Amino acid sequence: MTVETATRTHADPTERAIASMLVEDTGSHFLDSGMYGRAWQMTRAAYGLDAGLPNSAWDGGPGSHKQPTPDDLDRVALAMEAAPYGSIDSWGCVYIDTFHWLVDRLDYDPKIDAKWRRWSNLEDAAMKARYGAYSDKRHSWMEQIEIFVDLLKAHGAKIGGLYGDGEPNWCNTYNGECELDRTLQFMVFEVENHGREYLPDGEYVMLQVHGGADVRGGYTAPKLFRMGGSDSSDMFDFDRVDVWCSGAEMTPDGSIPGQVTMDAEIIEPIAINHSWDNQYGDGRLRRMDDERYYGQTIIPPQDGVEVLCLSDREEDIERWRENGAALDYYSPPKSYAKANIAMYDDEHKVWLCPFDGSPLQVSGNMVG
Repeated sequence: MTVETATRTHADPTERAIASMLVEDTGSHFLDSGMYGRAWQMTRAAYGLDAGLPNSAWDGGPGSHKQPTPDDLDRVALAMEAAPYGSIDSWGCVYIDTFHWLVDRLDYDPKIDAKWRRWSNLEDAAMKARYGAYSDKRHSWMEQIEIFVDLLKAHGAKIGGLYGDGEPNWCNTYNGECELDRTLQFMVFEVENHGREYLPDGEYVMLQVHGGADVRGGYTAPKLFRMGGSDSSDMFDFDRVDVWCSGAEMTPDGSIPGQVTMDAEIIEPIAINHSWDNQYGDGRLRRMDDERYYGQTIIPPQDGVEVLCLSDREEDIERWRENGAALDYYSPPKSYAKANIAMYDDEHKVWLCPFDGSPLQVSGNMVG
């Protein structure tokens, strides 16, 4: 009996909301290099919006953009969902796909976000009426978010933060080690209403995505999400990444596949996946796999912890071959890492595992 899997034609609300933020117009300027190239423009072009062309800063120029329709967002969100979780560029920089990372953590309810947007629009309209449309006394997005949370407190909600100190927690991923391919700015807070229901009890994330240019500006309008069944600390887990290969078929002790043992057992090859991760969030990819077969290590770690080198520059390779990379305080004193040097396949645009030559792949720290 053949079971057919239905092809999805509609993204879910969370996928659509995040996709819309990744393609939201956060501005451009005629002095931009080439007049295009900001992240939101390139993402639009990559997913076929704006006629597949980067939007020009000139109105009506090549790829002049329009607001994506609901059908556009469905198509783009499903295409983003089908894309790999992460990538390694030709320079050896490892990235986690922001769409997958956020979908894995957040839950979007349009009715809840509408409460924030309704209040924000009314507050901004009142400030425009009082001070004028271009007054510097109008509140920024960050100021609006903080006022909104303070109003929740004023109406009886108990507001908690990540560290149990009663204060919401701000974060900008640009300010530390980050493996995401887009910069995020967000506030995490928890609501306990004691019977009041403006926002239901739970953990919330007020999220903005950086659309390009100077990181001090160029952010999307905030959207209010609930944590998607995960702990709020998962929102701060953007500095870890796994790199692994698809694996090679190996046999213990160099045996020949198909050989019959003294116990009349046929030796079968097993698949070995090699993997590295930067679980310490310091940018170094350390070897983590320790595959075993009948209690015997097939590929034992060599010379302590092994670090993956993603560089095809001769000077980098020579330096790593000479002494590896000195590890930090997480490692034993005077410990050095054996460098495993991956090579870049120019023809197929992939990095290859130093052990078996299979393509390296990327995943993030999944939750849920």
